[in-house]
Amino acid sequence: MKREPERWTIEDYNREIRGKTVPIRKPSGTKKDYPGIVYEQLKVCGAPLPIREFIFHPVRRWRFDLAWPERKLALEVDGVVYHEAGKGRHQTVSGVEQDCNKFNEALLLNWRILRVTQAQVKSGEALAFIERALKLFDKI
Repeated sequence: MKREPERWTIEDYNREIRGKTVPIRKPSGTKKDYPGIVYEQLKVCGAPLPIREFIFHPVRRWRFDLAWPERKLALEVDGVVYHEAGKGRHQTVSGVEQDCNKFNEALLLNWRILRVTQAQVKSGEALAFIERALKLFDKI
């Protein structure tokens, strides 16, 4: 018997969504809102909801796409492989160095960061990583 969507687990969601088109909500621009898709997936599963665009650094004001501050867990959705050559910030030496600084500073503040691709969001693989991390860090 199929479970009602409002009571789905992450496993149920992955089983139902794999191979199907995941609904994508677009923000006002042309970019797809992949952190928003993850947020909606978590909502459907009844998982703990993160804070979007969470500012984690007191001085630099860097943000995580999604964060669970009480667990010091964050998710960053990388889109480097989907940008045209030379157009994405993450593809430049300067962009990579800035990301290194951001992630190193986050580590020094005891944050754990899951980095996923847009394809992993669509396939449900990102959701599986989040589920494992939430379970692991609830025990700490």
